[in-house]
Amino acid sequence: MIVGGGLTALHLLRCAVKHHGARRVRLVAREHAFNVKQFDIDLPWVGWSTRPKLINKFLRAGAFEDRLAMLRAARGRGSVTPEALAGARATLDECACKEGWDVRLDEGLNVESLTWQAGDGGEKGEWAVDFDDGSAGRFDRIWLCTGSELDVRRDPLLGPLVARRPIGVVGGLPALAPSLRWDKHT
Repeated sequence: MIVGGGLTALHLLRCAVKHHGARRVRLVAREHAFNVKQFDIDLPWVGWSTRPKLINKFLRAGAFEDRLAMLRAARGRGSVTPEALAGARATLDECACKEGWDVRLDEGLNVESLTWQAGDGGEKGEWAVDFDDGSAGRFDRIWLCTGSELDVRRDPLLGPLVARRPIGVVGGLPALAPSLRWDKHT
């Protein structure tokens, strides 16, 4: 089972089938439709006529919290390119023609609960998963493509730096100087 509604989830679906020979794959996406767009950020942020105004607004915002809110609004939720969605749908169509294969994509479905059930003698087991529509499934592995949240204080590389050279942290990100320096010493 693959959980997620972004580009990585679609790539893993195709990879599981085409490169690993998986015959039973279920991609579960909580949104009712994929967020299809060519780029992760809104086009005004990269357009030659609109970008300077947005950058100026960003720089004038001043407060790190306001800037972070602007960046998150521009990024939005996970997205997929039209080509990746078409490729995943083509893989689903190919698999639908093969007897004994169960490869599907479920949009608008949430995992409600899951339980690990060990096999005989502690050997290979499986995940028993219940979904919010009342259906259930069993899977030998689950890949989570649900994004991540960076927090420099918990990061194995940056955490010790934060401890040695304290810096403000906003939304998990370091509050760097305008010159992008950590502090006046680095």
